Amino acid sequence: MSSLTAQEYKNDSIFKKCIKEFSKRLCLSDEDGDEILFYLDKCSKEYGQEENEGCPWPDTDGDGILDKDDQCPTIKGFEEFNGCPKPYKPDCNARRISDSLKMTNLRADHKNIDKIYNLLSKRILDPIKKYHLNSITLYTSLINWDIHCDLPGCCPDWKNMPSNYLSSKFWNKTALENFYSRKEINAILFSTKFVPDIMPEFKEFAEPSLYSFIMKYYKKDNPRLAISKGLDEKSVVVTVRIEFHDPYKLKIFLSDGNRFSTDTTYEYDGKKWNIN
Repeated sequence: MSSLTAQEYKNDSIFKKCIKEFSKRLCLSDEDGDEILFYLDKCSKEYGQEENEGCPWPDTDGDGILDKDDQCPTIKGFEEFNGCPKPYKPDCNARRISDSLKMTNLRADHKNIDKIYNLLSKRILDPIKKYHLNSITLYTSLINWDIHCDLPGCCPDWKNMPSNYLSSKFWNKTALENFYSRKEINAILFSTKFVPDIMPEFKEFAEPSLYSFIMKYYKKDNPRLAISKGLDEKSVVVTVRIEFHDPYKLKIFLSDGNRFSTDTTYEYDGKKWNIN
């Protein structure tokens, strides 16, 4: 049996439908020369493949790799990457240099911002005054060592994170001493783990006065730093979290995990801090 007869025989119902609309001669023709008869060819004027019903395989992105073999059919790519673009490899060294330069500039431009922050730190507990808390344990973060890697294999250095620098300026020695001297403050606890291995780097990073203050309460066998007046089982733990929108615009969250949860945005206008 010839190939034409075999095709006709295998698809008899389609063939009969074709000759009702067209002539038998046309239905058995092969105008595009792809050896697929008209009545079986959905692209009868274009050379195609039998697996694609007589149509050519498309190449949507025009990269020379057919869509059926292209893992990125709408984006131009390369054969060695299965039709996808060459994978992006971040330049981590360039990023580190850039981050370090930005931090150098931040430190130079805001060397004395701790004095401005001290004007604000006196007020940050104002939103919870109405609860008349007689004994408060402040719980906050000083430094975040664990930085999210936004680029695989290219994690930023914690020492180059603006939020870490600004946090160390906000929770400066004077601010911590002022909080500790307040009648209603029983203790200051830090979520930051001060492990021995990190302390040499922290010494280089922090202001000498802050480092010396921290070392007064630092214990090698306990990475959780606690500045406390003594055990008070009735003391209310108030979590303080700070978001630095920029050096002069901060959002401060206060929560006891039960009665209250506040967030207040403060912005410095050059003379004073205003609630935004």
